[in-house]
Amino acid sequence: MLRLAVRRVSTALLPPVLRWISRLAPDRYFLGRPLGFKIYLNLSESDAMVARAFGLYERKKVHLFRNTLKPGMTVVDVGANKGYFTLLAAQLTGHQGQVLSFEPAPENACWLRKSIEANGAQGVRVFEVALGDHAGERVLHLGNVSGFHSLLADLPDRTGDTLGVPCDTLDNVLSEAGVTSVDLIKIDVEGAEMEVLVGAEETLRSNPGTTVAIDIHPMYGVDPTQIVNLLKDWGFKIYQPGRTLLAVEHVDDTLTEIVALR
Repeated sequence: MLRLAVRRVSTALLPPVLRWISRLAPDRYFLGRPLGFKIYLNLSESDAMVARAFGLYERKKVHLFRNTLKPGMTVVDVGANKGYFTLLAAQLTGHQGQVLSFEPAPENACWLRKSIEANGAQGVRVFEVALGDHAGERVLHLGNVSGFHSLLADLPDRTGDTLGVPCDTLDNVLSEAGVTSVDLIKIDVEGAEMEVLVGAEETLRSNPGTTVAIDIHPMYGVDPTQIVNLLKDWGFKIYQPGRTLLAVEHVDDTLTEIVALR
């Protein structure tokens, strides 16, 4: 009943309702079932976790996944966090599909694995590494909430704590894993978007049918024009996500989410 009531809340009132629920929620993880899959979430962490629990998180991207993915496809989730899109992808691609999920933060990766186990999702592989433009040890700067961790230093909403994490390129990892075909890549890496793309050049060039969904963070110094121009140089057309994909005609700092298709 609560889930139905929250979903009926108007768009204007939804953010304060989600914040209110987050503040009242106990500080613990529970196993929810927002979109037909099971996922461990701690609602007290943030309103974004509450949105996940009620199936209200990033609905445009959810629509893209549902409209794109079919059984047997291969998905790469870069910046998986607690696994909302990893688990959705596993649900949509089925037992014959595969999902490669990248999450460098140990706590996030731990709960992601618990959720994978709860769903019996055998086609999911978790890589506890950051992705970038070269291999090596990197510093992960921890955010106030688990979705804010970043390879970039001196960003707002950070705790000041850091972790040393392994880093590699997507091209290297896929080559070592024997994965040659990728149908969809989702990238949400809190400012390291360009690094991830540069490290995925061979993958993107050799998979002409790949759909790429990227969160862009101009507030962290990322230039949307650079992202768009790089993808265009590789033959992609750029769209804004939604029920209908709209071609991007003008690029500025208000462009925070794109879908790239050939």
